[in-house]
Amino acid sequence: MLGFNTTSNNMYINQNYGYGQSVMNPYQQQSLLFTGDQYAKWQQQQQQQQQSLLFTGDQPYRLQQTSYDPNYMILSMLNSILPTMLGLITNQRPVQQPVIQQPPIIQQPQQSSSSGFLQQLIMMLLQNILGSGSATTGLTPVEVYNEDVEVSAWGDPHFAINGQQAFDFQGKNEGLYKMLDNSDIALNAKFAGGGEGAATIIKDQNLEFKQAGINLVSHANGTFEILQDGKEIADETTYNKDEKVIELLKEKDISISKEGNVLTAKHGKRSLSQKLNGGNIDNVKDVLMKGDEGLLTQTVGAIDTDKDGTTKLGTDLNKDGKIDEKDDLKYDLKDQFMVHTAAQANSSAPITPEIEAAIKKDIEAGIKAGSAVKGFSTEHGYDARQWNEYLGAKLYTVKEDELLTAK
Repeated sequence: MLGFNTTSNNMYINQNYGYGQSVMNPYQQQSLLFTGDQYAKWQQQQQQQQQSLLFTGDQPYRLQQTSYDPNYMILSMLNSILPTMLGLITNQRPVQQPVIQQPPIIQQPQQSSSSGFLQQLIMMLLQNILGSGSATTGLTPVEVYNEDVEVSAWGDPHFAINGQQAFDFQGKNEGLYKMLDNSDIALNAKFAGGGEGAATIIKDQNLEFKQAGINLVSHANGTFEILQDGKEIADETTYNKDEKVIELLKEKDISISKEGNVLTAKHGKRSLSQKLNGGNIDNVKDVLMKGDEGLLTQTVGAIDTDKDGTTKLGTDLNKDGKIDEKDDLKYDLKDQFMVHTAAQANSSAPITPEIEAAIKKDIEAGIKAGSAVKGFSTEHGYDARQWNEYLGAKLYTVKEDELLTAK
């Protein structure tokens, strides 16, 4: 969820909201196409639909279906698409001239405390999703925001930044989670392990090169496949021998190599390395790009133990020969959800209904304070690992990935 933009070597803002209103927010300009009774009826349907948003199971959110008149359905779709098309025209501004602006606040009817919390959090997530970098694919270049900051996920799994552990997140056995996502790539991981309470490892990963129609699906046992438009065109035995595949990847600006157990894929300014260890997959020293979202981006804020929006790595990032405040990473605190964990535990303790209720209450308090993570409290019967498991599953679960589900 963290989106980065930069005007210097160490100042970052959220690119997703850097140019005024989100181009993908269907709640803006919602009276553009409707008038009179048409708009009143459509608006009533929209409010009823929003009020039915609930967390269910392992899904981050679900939109309960309502019965629509086809005419109003079409008008609703057009009403969402037109602001996007207008935004695509007006949003092409230089990356070097960002304007910091808070995302629009969507006013909702007063509800009970429980449903109000759920709707607040869900609408916050929807604002991020609808205004994400992937919604404006190709409009802005994907650039390195700081080449000296590296993020990793290793073991069962632990998430780290510049070698320092940021947080633990084990996820669910056979669960799919978003590691990285931007306009150029998406990296999803399949977690696997024992039964309830047991730690998981990354078993398989799907690296999608979005504009190229190419996928690299890797496995802990060292094998991998390259697919074009969903059809396999090479594997670990042929990828560097088949001339047609080599030429195709070259045309798509993709380079894939494997040295020992390290599989590296390069695309544009992006380089991603995976260590296929036999028992698990590690993501090794990846460099974040502007606009990245996903679990790996959360490492930056997790090291920020005092939750002031500044991560202190103790590294000479600007290479001026000294470590000082100029080397600190500043980020948008409202995008932070995971919190720091120093212990490398096998798994978190079970999240009982009482603990879930406490976490929900603290998230609500955090949102009111400007960031969900500000509500985190060890005084309410849970620890950092339980908080991370709950938030991570809600926010970064991938609902569908056919290439991982099939394996």
